[in-house]
Amino acid sequence: MPLFYPIVSRGPIIALTPPIPHFCPIGSGGPIIALTPHFCPILPYRIWGSHHCSDPPNPPFMPYRIWGSHHCSDPPFLPYRIWGSHHCSDPPLFTPIGCRETAFIFAITSAGVTHSVARSCSEGSIESCTCDYRRRGPGGPDWHWGGCSDNIDFGRLFGREFVDSSEKGRDLRFLMNLHNNEAGRMTVFSEMRQECKCHGMSGSCTVRTCWMRLPTFRAVGDVLKDRFDGASRVIYGNKGSNRASRVELHHLEPENPAHKPPSPHDLVYFEKSPNFCSYSGKMGTAGTAGRACNSSSPGLDGCELLCCGRGFRTRTQRVTERCNCTFHWCCHVSCLNCTNTQVLHECL
Repeated sequence: MPLFYPIVSRGPIIALTPPIPHFCPIGSGGPIIALTPHFCPILPYRIWGSHHCSDPPNPPFMPYRIWGSHHCSDPPFLPYRIWGSHHCSDPPLFTPIGCRETAFIFAITSAGVTHSVARSCSEGSIESCTCDYRRRGPGGPDWHWGGCSDNIDFGRLFGREFVDSSEKGRDLRFLMNLHNNEAGRMTVFSEMRQECKCHGMSGSCTVRTCWMRLPTFRAVGDVLKDRFDGASRVIYGNKGSNRASRVELHHLEPENPAHKPPSPHDLVYFEKSPNFCSYSGKMGTAGTAGRACNSSSPGLDGCELLCCGRGFRTRTQRVTERCNCTFHWCCHVSCLNCTNTQVLHECL
C-alpha cells in the first residue's frame, strides 16, 4: 500500500513501492509522486537527481500529478461507471481480474505519468529535463520551429522505467499490463498537436513560430474511453521459435481467430468483467452501494442503471459556499457565505 506524507503545501506525497498502488487525490492539490529507494536501482541517476539512493529526491522533481482534482472530476474518468469510484477522492480500481476495466486503469495511469512528467519538464519543474529543443530551424515556407515543445520523449522514457518496473514474469497478465501501459503512453504521444504564434506587422502573420503541445488530459481520457469500449480480448500466443527473444516468443493473439491482432494503441484484456454491482474483496470490486446517482437520467449516471435495480434513497444536506464575491480596488475580494440545500440520491 502507498504511504502518504503531507510534506509539501501543494498536496500529499505518495511514496510508491511495487506493485503499482492506487493513485488518488487528497485535498485540492492532488497527489504528488515521491520516488522511494525501492525504485532507485531501477531509475537512472540522471532521472533520480541524487548521487546516492539514500538521498531524498529533489523537491522540484515532484510536481507531476496523476489524478489531480480537475482530471478526476472530468468525464470520462469513472464517476458514473458502475465500476468507478464513489467519489473523486477514492482510488481507482485495481482488480486482480484481467478484465477490460483493469486495462483502462493501467492505460490511464501510465498516460497520466507520461503527461504529467512531460508537462513538468516544459514548465521547468524538473531539474533533470527541459523543453524539447530538438525542433529548431525551418519547418515550412511560412513558419519555423521555436518556443517550448513539451518533452514527450522524456515523459515516455520515465513512464517505461517507472510504471513498467513493477511488472514481473512472462504470463498473460504481465503481457496485458505492459501492452496497456504502452497504449496509454502512445495515446498521449499521438494526440500531441502543433501550436503556433503569429509574427508580423499589425498581426499580419507574416511568419509563425510553432511548437508541439501536449493534449489536455481529458482529451487523452476521451480517446482511452473509446478504446475501452472497443478493447480486444486476447489469449497467450507462442511463436515457437527458440531463436527468437522471449519477448517475441510470447505475445498476445486475439481470442477470436477471425479478429485482427490488437494494435499497439488498442487496450487488451483476457477475462470477463466481474459483477461490479456488489462488493467483493477477492475480486477488488467496491460495489455501488452508497454511490451518488441521478434520479432523472436514463444514462450511465442514472439511479436505475448505477444502482443495479436495488433502488436508491434520497436525502438533503445543507452546504455553505462563498457567494456574491466583490473585488475591491486594490486588491481585495470580499464574499458572503451562502447556505444552500442540496438533494442527493444514493444507491441502496
